[in-house]
Amino acid sequence: MNQKKLDTLKDFLKFCKKELNIQSLPKINLVNDKSFVEQNRSFGAYDPNDGSIKVVSLNRNLADICRSLAHELTHHRQKELNMIGDGSGNTGSEIENEANAMAGIIMRDYGKLNLSVYDLDEPHSLNEIGEGTKTKFPWHFESDDDDGNYFYSFNTSKHKYSVGIANLEDGMYELSFNTVDHPELDTNEGVLLRVLSTIVDIANDFIKKVEPEAMYFRPIKTGGEDDKRRAKIYAAYLKKNLPSDYSLMATSDTFRVIKKQHGGY
Repeated sequence: MNQKKLDTLKDFLKFCKKELNIQSLPKINLVNDKSFVEQNRSFGAYDPNDGSIKVVSLNRNLADICRSLAHELTHHRQKELNMIGDGSGNTGSEIENEANAMAGIIMRDYGKLNLSVYDLDEPHSLNEIGEGTKTKFPWHFESDDDDGNYFYSFNTSKHKYSVGIANLEDGMYELSFNTVDHPELDTNEGVLLRVLSTIVDIANDFIKKVEPEAMYFRPIKTGGEDDKRRAKIYAAYLKKNLPSDYSLMATSDTFRVIKKQHGGY
């Protein structure tokens, strides 16, 4: 994570402290190890015993990291108010529901003050989806977690890919994917079309499962005419392969898949 994003994260932490009326900030660790997600099936964790927080930062955009942090900080405030007890962390509990709701509210309010939190241009992430062929790689649904994040994976002849669909707020999700063994790689490993068509197939599976209000992603910027070429292909392919009750909104660097009856498109 570069210094600009670290500065935004520190500013967001101060914002959370004020909004949640936290008396004493806990120890916070940013986790850069995918094994944490594999073991915990979550992007974040709060330990009420020592008041520590862990949030995964590996291959995640800043807004998603901040949302996880706000969720865990809400748990910390709940602990300060003696609200944490047996079963508090169960899905659907009042404690979890409050943390989910507060994380969404805090993200929305902070985003109005500081747009840099929505900067998704990670140099080593693959936040793109799009073009493809009818030949897809076999993929697997791995799991979902208590925060409403979904995890998929698939293998090419060269690499294993991890696909994450992050629950942001208010029925909105972000899709990102990367190679597990070499996260710095671009998707162009000689099978670009097959990789991207697999991602689209996974996205459609997620849409059928969850029926989200919206899902968005940004393609990696490689510069010049190649960016424009890819964007046009992504848009054309998506329009053909989306479920009938969803529409595509495409801007210069962002694609949004929106549910028609709610989005009005």
